[in-house]
Amino acid sequence: MPVGAGFIPARIGENKKMTEHKKLQPEIRFAGFTDDWEQRKLGEIVDVFDGTHQTPKYTDKGIMFLSVEDIKTLKSEKYISEEDFKKEFKYFPEIGDVLMTRIGDVGTTNVICSTQPIAYYVSLALLKNKNSDPYFLSTVISSGSVQSDIWKRTLHIAFPKKINKSEIEKVIIPLPSYVEQTQIGNFFKQLDDTIALHQRTLEKYQKLKISYLEKMFPKGNELYPELRFPNFTDAWEQCKLGDVVNIIMGQSPDSKNYTNNSSDHILVQGNADIKNGFVYPRVWTTQITKQSHSGDLIMSVRAPVGDIAKTEYDVVLGRGVCAIKGNEFIFQLLTKMKENDYWESLSTGSTFDSINSNDIKNAEIFIPSLEEQTQIGNFFKQLDNTIALHQQEVEKYKKIKQSYLEKMFI
Repeated sequence: MPVGAGFIPARIGENKKMTEHKKLQPEIRFAGFTDDWEQRKLGEIVDVFDGTHQTPKYTDKGIMFLSVEDIKTLKSEKYISEEDFKKEFKYFPEIGDVLMTRIGDVGTTNVICSTQPIAYYVSLALLKNKNSDPYFLSTVISSGSVQSDIWKRTLHIAFPKKINKSEIEKVIIPLPSYVEQTQIGNFFKQLDDTIALHQRTLEKYQKLKISYLEKMFPKGNELYPELRFPNFTDAWEQCKLGDVVNIIMGQSPDSKNYTNNSSDHILVQGNADIKNGFVYPRVWTTQITKQSHSGDLIMSVRAPVGDIAKTEYDVVLGRGVCAIKGNEFIFQLLTKMKENDYWESLSTGSTFDSINSNDIKNAEIFIPSLEEQTQIGNFFKQLDNTIALHQQEVEKYKKIKQSYLEKMFI
């Protein structure tokens, strides 16, 4: 999303006056706005309330009850009675108010858009708006300077960490005119809506894949999947994973040989080196212990076990992973096994969850003919490519938002 014609860069440093006030004007602004921003305490802009301190008596229906974990969606399956709501909540969230997390997670916000009454726990703070734009307020709180102030006022020695209501009121908010607030708020709302749209599409395809994994692979000890491509009718063959693929267990190099030099050998140690089904280089080494090659599959064998990825590089294998010489079908089969918690069932009870070479080699699997494997593998590869495209869109717009947060606030 390019910067639109409505933006002009603040010409900071152009003259002495601008130099003196450079911290009171953002780098990028909408056209027509040149006045300095004010610095105001949050308690001057909103009235701050916290939620009930009492453990709620939940009911099957009634008034929706929100807690810190509900801040992203403002949705919950928990309810309290209308009677308890009237008793506990003199002040409650209304359209245009902002909720902010204050215990455990601190400083995450969302704007109330519902006309329905909402109850909320002490882990949330209600910012009851006086005269500011709610979307601007929610966004400015997520900006760097405000988050830094919140962090300084947070009790990090508490468990879980928290910020007191009195400290929330003292948080410094950079504030432009209401008209400029509205334009900034609308801009970020549109950006958030775009991110949410791509996120919903991404989640739709992710759920679709899980559904197809369940239907296109046999359940339990069955020999036939629920859903197949035309002309395939033969039973799948039961065998052990080690009978159809080669498995290489990792062995960590000496830590003194670890480097940040990308010309050295890529080291894969565990799930920290795996993202969205692929290996992402993070650490390098000068020592080769066990090695895997481009096109191999990499699976984590230590907690969390079973994360699976493809590698597009030749890599050194640390002891937290193994390499599997498998095709696209095997990759999807291992993905399904992870989804079904197959490996966790083998590692349960261990002090540190892990699986060994025998666990992997002796894993009972079902496979069809090579031709059917190819069709299944190609189908899921196309689906994975679609998922990856939507994941990239989500990440792209999140980066755009972060860039604007840095440039449009002081």
